[in-house]
Amino acid sequence: MKFKMFWLAIFMILAINPASAGWNAYSTIQYVYTHTDESIYVMAGPGQNINPSGCISSYWLRIPATRSNKRELYQMILTAMAAGKQVNFHVYGCEGNYPAVHNAIMAN
Repeated sequence: MKFKMFWLAIFMILAINPASAGWNAYSTIQYVYTHTDESIYVMAGPGQNINPSGCISSYWLRIPATRSNKRELYQMILTAMAAGKQVNFHVYGCEGNYPAVHNAIMAN
């Protein structure tokens, strides 16, 4: 019985975890939208589906107003757009209907 419970627990962890968070492929930034609720919305390049969390939106990402690194993420996104660089986003869960951005890396 303990053996079955162990494998059931392992299966549940593996089934839930990959779909809830992760780094994505590098993407170009098409649009940035600042909302009155102080959140920042980012649209990845054409055909870029950044949605490991299974949120309703697959192309728009949200940087919640409560993120402690919101200002740094916004600066990096604007810099990447101006320089024509790509960004790799780490998303975790959904914020409303959008994948929530937690971190990002700008390509060289």
